[in-house]
Amino acid sequence: MFPNAAMSLARLLLVVLALVGSTLPDTSCVAEGRDWEAWAGLGNRVCRGHTVDESDPLDYNVTSAATLEECKAKCLEDPCTCKGVEYNSVSGRCEVWHREAGISAWREPEVQGFTCQRFGWPAKFLIPLDGGAGRACRGDTETDNDDRYYRVEDVMHMEEQPWFPGQSTHKHRKYRKQLL
Repeated sequence: MFPNAAMSLARLLLVVLALVGSTLPDTSCVAEGRDWEAWAGLGNRVCRGHTVDESDPLDYNVTSAATLEECKAKCLEDPCTCKGVEYNSVSGRCEVWHREAGISAWREPEVQGFTCQRFGWPAKFLIPLDGGAGRACRGDTETDNDDRYYRVEDVMHMEEQPWFPGQSTHKHRKYRKQLL
């Protein structure tokens, strides 16, 4: 037998094992606390990019799924790029979003049956800055309080209408709830 043949065969096996191992999904980006959130609230919602009109087909892959759970499972096939899903329960259409900046906006379409859910670190895990006392949320500066950053809702009790996960934070004065 050739003396180098055994060494060549061993190298070949190492290369094959390395290639086979590289086909496993990368789980290095999966961290504890990542979860799904219906951040746009319940109801008929479609996912959008940075604005309500931004829906670039390069930001998602279209597939089909029998259920929302199946659609989410398709997204989680690559957890490192999974940003969320848009699912239509009527047609079974499933958009697996991988836009690097994530899903930042949503819209309510005329066609029924849509759900938009983000995958990542839900807003419920956010912690108040400096304890949250005496703080108000702002944009880029202390005086940046543009009306486009939030919506105001009147409720009798904060517990009656839970704030939508995915909104950055909330503050309230008596019966006023401001979703940011």
